[in-house]
Amino acid sequence: MTSVKICGLRRKEDIDYVNLYQPQFAGFVFADSRRKVSKEAARMLIKELLPKIKSVGIFVNEKEDIVVETVEYTGLDCVQIHGDEPPEYIERLRDLLGRATKKRLKYGKLFE
Repeated sequence: MTSVKICGLRRKEDIDYVNLYQPQFAGFVFADSRRKVSKEAARMLIKELLPKIKSVGIFVNEKEDIVVETVEYTGLDCVQIHGDEPPEYIERLRDLLGRATKKRLKYGKLFE
């Protein structure tokens, strides 16, 4: 089954479009990026999502305690990790959060 995530949400207008088109997931970037959102803004935006749309926090090489604090503050449904974190990091986050935690695979590393 294919799932759709619209990512990089930062404004109320973004949430309006997401609610209109209703993907399965809405992504909020907490890593350094031009689409980075503060945890305060993300918290307000997540409250505006339709209940059936799951919120995803995107993190890159972030300390575990920062990820946990952000998830608890914002109410994120799941976490997506994009850095060089080892599998043990992902397992610890799953245990700490009790939420889905996914690791983005880098295609280049799959074929090395």
